[in-house]
Amino acid sequence: MEGIPFPPMVMLVKESAGPPMSFEQFRTWAKSTVEVIGESFAEPDDDWDSVLLIQQADGGLALASVGNFMAEETTKDLLGNAILPGMVLEHDAVQSALVTSVWMSRLPEGISHEEAHKLRASTQPNRVEMVNILLADGWQWELWAARIKRRRTQPPLLLPWRTALTSGGTTELEGRMFDHWFAALRAVNQQAD
Repeated sequence: MEGIPFPPMVMLVKESAGPPMSFEQFRTWAKSTVEVIGESFAEPDDDWDSVLLIQQADGGLALASVGNFMAEETTKDLLGNAILPGMVLEHDAVQSALVTSVWMSRLPEGISHEEAHKLRASTQPNRVEMVNILLADGWQWELWAARIKRRRTQPPLLLPWRTALTSGGTTELEGRMFDHWFAALRAVNQQAD
């Protein structure tokens, strides 16, 4: 973990401004924030850093870079088990969104679940580069994705957003990143009620 800022620095984007946004308003703000970041790019290989967007109970908005924690399995575990829930609790977050730039691909026909976990999407011929936003408030979550279009001499373009997955009102999303994060969001929301 050498060279990783710990804990991540959180930047206040907007001072408290009354009640927090609705989930729909937070979704719109999160997607807009990702788009604005992309509009600042100047080089063809510029990319979106992994960030946590935070909506505080008092209406404030903040973000924290967590990209350094996405590089290795041990730091991903630390991010999911301690960093994300810790930032939620410390900053009184009633909603948050994890933004990541990822490679995605369709699985080859007939591949088992175990084999699929061993494949790296970045090595597949049918891969696409995406920005994902996982929004959550502790009781519901949504995953939105926008394809990144790379160009030879200009900065990348972000194509239109699409809903990738939604909770439908449940918090069942598998993976080491989610259980403690969602539990922290539920705890803050229960205190705010």
